[in-house]
Amino acid sequence: MDWWFDEKWEGDILGSVLNALPDGFSYTNEEGEVVYANRAYYELTGLTEDEILNRNVRQLADQGYPVSKLCLDVFQSGTPKSESIRYSAQSGREILITATPVYDRDGVFRGAVITFRDLDELIALR
Repeated sequence: MDWWFDEKWEGDILGSVLNALPDGFSYTNEEGEVVYANRAYYELTGLTEDEILNRNVRQLADQGYPVSKLCLDVFQSGTPKSESIRYSAQSGREILITATPVYDRDGVFRGAVITFRDLDELIALR
């Protein structure tokens, strides 16, 4: 079990807050396992829980998942990375993806948080 993640994730206030966000959000632990993704993540990418959740980003990167490749870059560099990706096969949307490393209070690397913004929607609002 992760240092802050518990089995009640979906039932607690934090899970409710994250699921209310219009932007996609996922967390990959320090071992590379995708342990959480909110509803907007699935809506924006067109992916399913079975395709992503509890899977290792190394395997996903080998299978061609671009977000997993970005996540691995963050694991190696320890610095945030952003890139624009078009999910043509799934949702057809252009999404701005930002992967940010997560460190605990002691400075120990604990994985990465990845946010997903629908660029098509932002451009339309503009």
